[in-house]
Amino acid sequence: MIKDKVFPIIRECGLEPLCIDSVKHLPISIRPLYMCKFGCPEYGKYPSCPPYTGSFDDILRFWESYNAFVLVTTTYEFDDDFDAYKRNFQYKLINIQKRLQGSNFPYAFAMFPGSCRLCKVCGMPKECYRPWDVRPSVSGMGVELLRYLQQKASKINKVNIYLHTRRLFSIILLG
Repeated sequence: MIKDKVFPIIRECGLEPLCIDSVKHLPISIRPLYMCKFGCPEYGKYPSCPPYTGSFDDILRFWESYNAFVLVTTTYEFDDDFDAYKRNFQYKLINIQKRLQGSNFPYAFAMFPGSCRLCKVCGMPKECYRPWDVRPSVSGMGVELLRYLQQKASKINKVNIYLHTRRLFSIILLG
């Protein structure tokens, strides 16, 4: 079973796996991209965010190439240093992706919860200092993650609890 192979790796890397689901269950639309463009002060400032994530047609083709994903969250709430908390979470996602790729999931692909925070000082828009580690944000790839979490809350008890805490959620695609 996939869960038996994937969940231990995620836990060993310090995140909490909540479920494995079909990509077809993710609500994907152009709305998050417009929310980024017309509501986020970080639009165009980070390589993980639009417009760097590609056109909506590119994004749809990307999603068609994957079947399943793992929903993950942190094991604790964030404190006052949100950037450090987010940076730590993003590095854990990258580590999980690499470990999964070495464990029979060669196309595992982690996504960031929001904008990239890998570097304490970002070089964008001139240059990205860690282009090999940057991953697109979930919302920058058209996923309405809050809607998905709300839909699944009754089926995944922990999601219902965690929606009311200060935690990050993200997804890791499995192939």
